[in-house]
Amino acid sequence: MPTAEVYPAMKLPMRIWIAVTGVMANVQAVQCFFGSPTFLAERIYTQQPEQVTPLTARLFGAWILLAGGLRLGCAYNIHNNHLYNATLYSYILAFGHFSTELAVYKTADVNFGTVAPLLVSGFSILWMLIGLRSFQKSQSKTS
Repeated sequence: MPTAEVYPAMKLPMRIWIAVTGVMANVQAVQCFFGSPTFLAERIYTQQPEQVTPLTARLFGAWILLAGGLRLGCAYNIHNNHLYNATLYSYILAFGHFSTELAVYKTADVNFGTVAPLLVSGFSILWMLIGLRSFQKSQSKTS
């Protein structure tokens, strides 16, 4: 397990990573609201594209807009424990969503549109779980 001295060095890169994933989520949300809903069928839900409607695109957009806002807020204020936990949960939710679409519902195929979110969310979950211990320790020292 990394020592407490390692954690401060990882705080800035983690904040940047979380901010980048937040911006990426917001860009994709704009695509969901203002672009063609077929891009979800073409990139993610390739096994059952007929299930993708304008409504599902907007729902997907609302979900990732919320996740993007959480991530940007966490990147700005990474020591807010509630925001940190909610952001971690947003990555867990994304990982669970894409995993089940691939393995359980079989609406998605293994391609860039599904593998990239799985890698980003999986990496983010691991990094945030490692950071969770450090940030909770720094919270207890300051309170």
